[in-house]
Amino acid sequence: MKKTSPSRSLIVNLTQQMMQVLPFSEMKPEHVDFFIENSQEEYFAPEEVFLSPQSPPVNRLFFIRKGGVVSRRGLSNEAGEAHEFEAGELFPVSTAMAGRSPAATYAAIGDCFCLSITTDVMRRLAEMSPQFADFLSQSIMKFLERSWQVLQRTYTSQIFSEQSLETPLGDLPRKNHCVSPPIPVSKRR
Repeated sequence: MKKTSPSRSLIVNLTQQMMQVLPFSEMKPEHVDFFIENSQEEYFAPEEVFLSPQSPPVNRLFFIRKGGVVSRRGLSNEAGEAHEFEAGELFPVSTAMAGRSPAATYAAIGDCFCLSITTDVMRRLAEMSPQFADFLSQSIMKFLERSWQVLQRTYTSQIFSEQSLETPLGDLPRKNHCVSPPIPVSKRR
């Protein structure tokens, strides 16, 4: 991983590029410039893992300029599920804001070029830009929704596997049913 500070001409080009995607398209140009001027460009080779549960607490927020990143975690990794981040996206927002080690493994998809800022810069930018602060909050809400959906799918599949058609009837929970006074079967219709 090679880190460099962006040149002035790169800052101009990056500002134009970033102003095309959220949250930067809603931010003041000087706030976008602040992000860029305080960032470092980082390169990750194809399939290079750069964040994992074994990593120290995350102290950087990444913006993907080119390429992509795949995020795999625990059960979703075993189930073949993954979340892909594309050019123009920021990640890992909730992990960086919490200052904790990632729960997922992040790896580059192809050649990946990112701008990264420290979590201190991220917090300062959130104080300056309400749009950026709102974007961070919404990202956390989306993360929580995705986590809840994964939990629901895991729980549902566990229930179905525990109560399959192969479960003996004697092992299933019994319910008491009440019926009205005896009526001959021939008269029921």
